Amino acid sequence: MNRFKSSVLATVSAGAILCVASASWAQTADDTTTVDDIIVTATKQASNVQDVPVTVNVVQGEQLEEQVILKFEDVATLTPGLSLTNRDGRQQQASVRGVAADLDAGSTSTVDIYFNETVLDAATAFQSIYDIGQIEVVRGPQGTLRGRASPSGAILITTRRPSFSGLDGFVSATATDNGVQNYQAAIGAPVSDTLAFRLAALYDEGDDTGVRGLTNGREAGHETWSARGSVAWRPTDALDVDLVYQKMESDTDAYFAVYGNGAYGDYDIFDRVNFQDGPTTFYNASDIATLTSSYDLGSDFSLNYIGGFQDTQFDTLRDLDIGNAIPFFQYNQDIRIGNQNWSHELRFQRSGPHFWTYMVGAYYSTSDTDVLVDIPIAALVQTSDIQGRNFGIFTNHAFQLTENDLVQVGLRYSETKSESETNSSLAGISNAESQYDAVTGSASYQHDFSEDLMGYVSYGRGYRPGGRAEDATAPYLPEELKLYDAEESDSIEVGLKSQLFDRRLTLNATVYNQTFKNFIGRLNGIACTGAPGTSAPGGLGYATADGTANGIDCNANFTFNGDGISRGVELEARGRITDYWTATFNAAYTDAHFDDAEIPCNDFNGDGTPDIDGPKRVQGGKYVSTCRSSGSLGALPEWSFSIASEYTQPIGRFEGFVRGLVNYSGDVTTLNTGYTADAYTLANLFIGFRDPDAGWEVTAFAKNLFDHQQQLTEEGSASLFGVPSPYRFGTVSQPREIGVTLRYAFGR
Repeated sequence: MNRFKSSVLATVSAGAILCVASASWAQTADDTTTVDDIIVTATKQASNVQDVPVTVNVVQGEQLEEQVILKFEDVATLTPGLSLTNRDGRQQQASVRGVAADLDAGSTSTVDIYFNETVLDAATAFQSIYDIGQIEVVRGPQGTLRGRASPSGAILITTRRPSFSGLDGFVSATATDNGVQNYQAAIGAPVSDTLAFRLAALYDEGDDTGVRGLTNGREAGHETWSARGSVAWRPTDALDVDLVYQKMESDTDAYFAVYGNGAYGDYDIFDRVNFQDGPTTFYNASDIATLTSSYDLGSDFSLNYIGGFQDTQFDTLRDLDIGNAIPFFQYNQDIRIGNQNWSHELRFQRSGPHFWTYMVGAYYSTSDTDVLVDIPIAALVQTSDIQGRNFGIFTNHAFQLTENDLVQVGLRYSETKSESETNSSLAGISNAESQYDAVTGSASYQHDFSEDLMGYVSYGRGYRPGGRAEDATAPYLPEELKLYDAEESDSIEVGLKSQLFDRRLTLNATVYNQTFKNFIGRLNGIACTGAPGTSAPGGLGYATADGTANGIDCNANFTFNGDGISRGVELEARGRITDYWTATFNAAYTDAHFDDAEIPCNDFNGDGTPDIDGPKRVQGGKYVSTCRSSGSLGALPEWSFSIASEYTQPIGRFEGFVRGLVNYSGDVTTLNTGYTADAYTLANLFIGFRDPDAGWEVTAFAKNLFDHQQQLTEEGSASLFGVPSPYRFGTVSQPREIGVTLRYAFGR
């Protein structure tokens, strides 16, 4: 607790220092130099971000262009406390406030991603990013207004919409020394006074981490193409309709970096090599359609509809003999996942300057998922058909008690149902059915101390339904180890939002505390046994399917529950120092950990603490070892911050500019391996010039300017089937990337 208090004090002190330093802005800046207002839809209605009683970080489309953000995960460089990780081509993960969810856990995410207000799976979101209006990172439980009551936050992606003002669009091309070729284009125009369109397209390829396969001759990299069409229809002053359709295909090769001294040579992890014989490839294809409409009923009443359709195919083929422990052998795993989702939301609301405003709505979604798992060496072929349904009704009410005091309360009832049929060549046919319901909600009080200073306190409840997660490679484990309970969480947040020095500086700060009951966690590669016993030395059990010393290895992935806590501080500062100089500073401290929870673990010597190396054993009499843990809920850094600045200088009819971005990420400890990745700092530099009248711009840039190389994870030994390997494997950060972007925009 003392560490948390110290962190609060340090962050507030940093904000105070920034305020004092910014006093010089008041002396040097022109009175008309202000920070632009930012409009968000985090509360399902357009509001100034400074007026909503919740933490919302906004990344506008112009920022993505200025920072040459070509990958979705790089959005996190602009928003500390947000983690967007793409571990191995299929483990895409969005995390806020130190709380993460594993793709394979079977549960819903702790942070849901929305594409034009409809839920989008993370695997699709991470494949492409282009022609974006803005991205909102909403922090805290989403228990009232969103399709899912995610406990930690939501990421709202809004694409650029058609304009009725005239022809507009852009073309851009980016190339780097890391093999990146990124081409984007968009064009839009009104067809009539009531109809407008916009078309956008993307082609992107690159070498990613640069890991090379020394035995299979393949290299890490990706190739993606996507196209999007948008139509806006305004038949009357009262009716707005927006339709968006997007198609995308992506092929990725992703490899762990293998290191150690063995038959293939002596390699450091930063040599970025891999020894597996087979490929590790990922194919993702998606069709997405969204329909949003709003009908003005008059007298500040409106009827709103949001509809979404998503059809995705995600195929994985990977050789699990990563370190080539068995030469000329491929331990292939073939997984094919097809998913189709429909969602509908209907909302009636009253807005405007009234004492009482409110909304009432209903949400309904269905999902149909087909999964094929094929592991030839294990004689395993497993198919699953999973049907899901999600229903919710919600309401939110705001009461303007005085000119300066606003109270909001919201409530949501959610019902989730899932039915599945699994056919396994090892375990036969099994059926499962689950149904969960929950009441969640939110409440807030905000007070305007002045026109430019607002304080608030808010409460939110998050929820994730329970379910069943079966590891196809370990069908002999009992049913109780495949089930997990529903998760509930309660969050309290206190915040201040301010604009200082004639609105040239925006300064916001937040303190929060969230408690989790039955947090849904996931640990992979845990030693287990199908026959608990004490026949191994030390009263332990052998980690084999039949519990014997020479049996088939038993390693499984477990979804489990454990209580936890997430608490921290967030600070955001945005300022326009002069007409030509802007700067932003964002910082986050998060302490998210299990609360002395009993969780699955690799305990090879029976002492109750996790182990990384040694003969694999299981605690006596158990199917899987368990350890008491206060470890991280998400393997995310406690401290993170970013500083960004841009200076522009008119040069005749042209304009030169220099931009900088510095990111700091604290050390991270991974729960199941115990590996701690060191803290590190990355710097990006951008230099260029443009012709504001003609619309063209040239930017030269260096990302990871000082070529800092960082080992991000330690995945363990590359041994296989008991065959020892001197090699280990893990993941590494992106190397330095130097490139240039050419951009031409028209009509904006």
